[in-house]
Amino acid sequence: MTSKFSNESTRLIYNYAFGPTRNILLGAGLCFAIQNKLYTHIPVIILFPSIYVGYHTFDNKEDIIVWFKNLKNKLK
Repeated sequence: MTSKFSNESTRLIYNYAFGPTRNILLGAGLCFAIQNKLYTHIPVIILFPSIYVGYHTFDNKEDIIVWFKNLKNKLK
């Protein structure tokens, strides 16, 4: 009996889940938590970095938009 999922697709998911993307999101989440003294959030960040960063990106979207606009004006 053959499985619906091949070993190749499992390997790709593994590389995505524990690759450079996760490390970048993990670092961003840790920096945000430490900067805002949210030390109790660190276990959640380690387990679910993309969800944590995604939530806080959405929650602070107005500040991020202002930051990008200021950056764009500085680069001109």
